[in-house]
Amino acid sequence: MNRFLAIVALVTACAGVTVPVVYDVTVTRDVAFTETLDMDVFTPGSDASFPAVVLFHGGSWYGGDKSTLDGFAELLASKGLVVYNATYTVGGAGGGFPDSYEDIRCAMAMASELSAGTPLTVVGYSAGAHLASTVVLSDGQFQSDRCASNSPYTITGFAGLAGPYEAKRYGPLLVSWFGTTFQDDPEPWDLGSPYSYLTAATRIPIVLVHGDGDQVVQLGFSEGFDMALTGAGFDVSLTILENADHATIVDPTTDGAAVADLIFELASRSSD
Repeated sequence: MNRFLAIVALVTACAGVTVPVVYDVTVTRDVAFTETLDMDVFTPGSDASFPAVVLFHGGSWYGGDKSTLDGFAELLASKGLVVYNATYTVGGAGGGFPDSYEDIRCAMAMASELSAGTPLTVVGYSAGAHLASTVVLSDGQFQSDRCASNSPYTITGFAGLAGPYEAKRYGPLLVSWFGTTFQDDPEPWDLGSPYSYLTAATRIPIVLVHGDGDQVVQLGFSEGFDMALTGAGFDVSLTILENADHATIVDPTTDGAAVADLIFELASRSSD
């Protein structure tokens, strides 16, 4: 240890401050979980066991892919989490209800298999928060024979980042996603909504995060979901980040650092 590091270590020890461990990260790309979809696995460089997180990107339902969360996934892994950064079929590539929800379930099953059954914390960003929250709260719905793994999984926590949880508020935008208007056939809209499963869902801890400067997905979506979850008896916390916008909450160089701490705390608590 050089003299500077020795001094830092001595001062830190005397002050009683715990310095977080920052792990090197190994990335395994393109692990298939259906014939057409895959995930990237971000692993802390250590032989220790770590909590597991499954991460789902945003993109307004019709776009986006896992690469948009590469930096955020690496940040989470550097803190001591195994991160499965997964994609799903977006609307622009033929996705929609129920197929894209089934993709989410397939990714969770593969993550469980790869982590040898370690309980999972699920994290969804933007549209990915809407989809992942629906699948998590539905407790076993959206099974598919397209999954490369049908391993059972246990979800012990969910984090929703800037999620648009009430799809009906987007009306015409999601007609092709659900294959019908809500007025003509409300069933797929209801089955594709996390609100439909609150009564029967397992009461896992839930963390919601939203920036008060978000001009893409209004803060009211998270505030309304927080109220509904709380009313249904969930252990839920809503963090509103001052001056954060839709992009910065997953940007490792800005607000994403604080969000990563919240996810690490949730995953660590859920794995105890």
